[in-house]
Amino acid sequence: MHPAEIRARARQLHLSGLTIAEVARGLGLVYPTVWHWCRDRPEPVVRGTALRCFRCTPGIRYPTDPAAYAYLFGLYLGDGHLVASARVPVLRISCDNAWPRGRSICSASPGE
Repeated sequence: MHPAEIRARARQLHLSGLTIAEVARGLGLVYPTVWHWCRDRPEPVVRGTALRCFRCTPGIRYPTDPAAYAYLFGLYLGDGHLVASARVPVLRISCDNAWPRGRSICSASPGE
């Protein structure tokens, strides 16, 4: 898979008037790949978590609730890990029996 910058450059060159063959030669790529980027799929595809991630969404710079985000991040750093599933990433947090209030604290919202 080629980097997004190369795909964007190919689209930009094609929109500036170069033929697909000229763009392919100039970037050292094969014709069918450039044709796919410029004709078959002229708009970049946004996949996976980029559709749900606040960092990947244009115009949004920070979490809407910084305290909740910091709390969740602390749980992740302490006893959590992310599991990649087919549809969404899942945060799993391990609660040890040596810390009996762990489950209630993990499920409570910040400030409770």
